[in-house]
Amino acid sequence: MSGYGTKLLIAASLMLVGVVTGIQIASTGIERVHGPQAVQVAPAVQRQPVQQLPSPPVSVIDASSAAQRTSLETGHELTFINRFAVKSGDILRWAARGFIRIIGSAFEKMVH
Repeated sequence: MSGYGTKLLIAASLMLVGVVTGIQIASTGIERVHGPQAVQVAPAVQRQPVQQLPSPPVSVIDASSAAQRTSLETGHELTFINRFAVKSGDILRWAARGFIRIIGSAFEKMVH
């Protein structure tokens, strides 16, 4: 097998292991939050129409007030914990994006 084929096989194997591990971690997390998911097989389930709830009225606010806008959209007051959760989510999103770029460039260097 050529060097290119070996690199491609290694890259595909690493991606497969990463995907399977990610699925396992996600399913474990979902089970922790929602409990074990029982698989039920129903012969023919009839769907009933979903009742639409009226949306609450929205007031116009100043565009520069992001905190007020967020508290109106979510219905929660922006406390210290909420601000901390939002900031930590932003940091994790930034870190994940950077990590994905690093992994992508590593795979690109392996293939080329």
